[in-house]
Amino acid sequence: MDSNVTRRRPIFVWGPPAAGKSTLSAELARALGRRRFDTDDEIARREGAPVREVFLREREWGFRRIEAAVVREMLASDDGRVVSLGGGALLDAALRREALDGAWVIALEASPRELYSRIAREPDARPLLQGGDESRVRALLAQRGSAYLEAHGRIDASGSPDEVLARALEALSDAERARVVAVGLGERTYTVRFSPLDSLAKHVEGLRPSPSATIAATDRNVLGAPGVASTIAALAPRATVTFDGDGDREKTLQGAARLWDAALEASLDRKGIFCAIGGGVVTDLAGFAASTLLRGVRFVSAPTTVLSMADASVGGKTGVDHARGKNLIGAFHQPSLVLCDTRTLETLPLVERRSGVAEIAKIAAIADEPLFTALEREAPSLARGDIDAIDRCLPEAVRRKARVVSEDEREEGPRAALNFGHTLGHAIETAAGYTMAHGLCVALGMRAAVRIATTLGAPASEGERIEALLDRLELPRSLPSALDRSLVLDALARDKKRADNSLRFVLCPRVGAFELRAVSLDVALCALASLEHASRR
Repeated sequence: MDSNVTRRRPIFVWGPPAAGKSTLSAELARALGRRRFDTDDEIARREGAPVREVFLREREWGFRRIEAAVVREMLASDDGRVVSLGGGALLDAALRREALDGAWVIALEASPRELYSRIAREPDARPLLQGGDESRVRALLAQRGSAYLEAHGRIDASGSPDEVLARALEALSDAERARVVAVGLGERTYTVRFSPLDSLAKHVEGLRPSPSATIAATDRNVLGAPGVASTIAALAPRATVTFDGDGDREKTLQGAARLWDAALEASLDRKGIFCAIGGGVVTDLAGFAASTLLRGVRFVSAPTTVLSMADASVGGKTGVDHARGKNLIGAFHQPSLVLCDTRTLETLPLVERRSGVAEIAKIAAIADEPLFTALEREAPSLARGDIDAIDRCLPEAVRRKARVVSEDEREEGPRAALNFGHTLGHAIETAAGYTMAHGLCVALGMRAAVRIATTLGAPASEGERIEALLDRLELPRSLPSALDRSLVLDALARDKKRADNSLRFVLCPRVGAFELRAVSLDVALCALASLEHASRR
């Protein structure tokens, strides 16, 4: 598996000036028996001057450049060290994403009044706040506050050092045990937790502000999965909407209306929460209903399929299908929390497990070569739908997708890479009347895309490597014989990414990389035709 899993991640203690980072990091290091570092101390040692003098000499821009180099050195460590960061150390969004990716980030929180009272006792230590009053602290928090929210755990800094330490140890233990992935989006930051489903009610209750009420959405197919029925009971929803589990045929405006009706009947207010427990259809429906009800209420997702854990759980894409195509009506609406319990996969048919594994392979192919290598190693077990193998690979796929989403929430740039295999895949899925599992259609779309890349000059060996993995995962190699090809062509003609006589494709010229290319319709049709004869290869 990726070295990010096997290494001991450093622990970063972060937060505003005077929040108590130095004290907590020292206590954490002592309690955990680990080495402690302080980025300010490291900068002072390397520059041969106190941090305040370095800051004044280099100005803020120069100081941040020095600080970033120290932070990246700490990130590269593998000894689990505890690092106290300066209050501005992770203000750069790219560096913050690196930290969320490779460290456990614990952020301290305190009120402006509490912070100012601490700063007033040591005025010379805070160059940005020197000579200021509480209003300057408030201004600093207003400027940086959304960045401080991007963490694996947020800790109340009030109380005694022992109390703060206890909170931090609990949050850190929870993050490590649950393999928490943080999706860093400022005020919309949330975590994906790999935890038992029966902990969902506790985590929902812990959201801020506390929910006034919940509405549960699920489907009949998952009611027998471990922990689902008891979790719904623990949530004590004002209403539960149970879909028939008929896949995309229920992912319609009529399906969303069932949730709106239930919420309005139950008088759900803007502090209420939709809780989705089910696959991608339930997740998309609940997210879309939440995005539009009362102009937006919160929602929480507990995905119960491999596909929904790897795909629908992260990124805030919500919506419904239309007769003219998949996901044509929708909104970006980020969840407040995602909880994945791979035990719920036990009742999932093999074809659905493989469908989800295809989505993991897609993410690895375009963004994570080490994960792709791990999938090659785990392929026999994954092809059998082995839950332990899926559990070993899934968090890394989610982590990688979270990084992409953090960089490009609205799909205006690199997030488009996640559409690898989707252009033809969605056309096949639409033509099949949504009777084919989504991941199987995407696998066919990936095969077509790598063949297009080879036609346009990418090394044939890279495309062969990707297709070899798809073969070993026992994903489809050819179009179903009963599929009406004219319907596929019709769906391609209506593709929202079409311009004149070309389509925008995500291509994978080598494992771990992608490019967006305008591909002529003729080339796309040749790739589609190649799937007719795949069984003869």
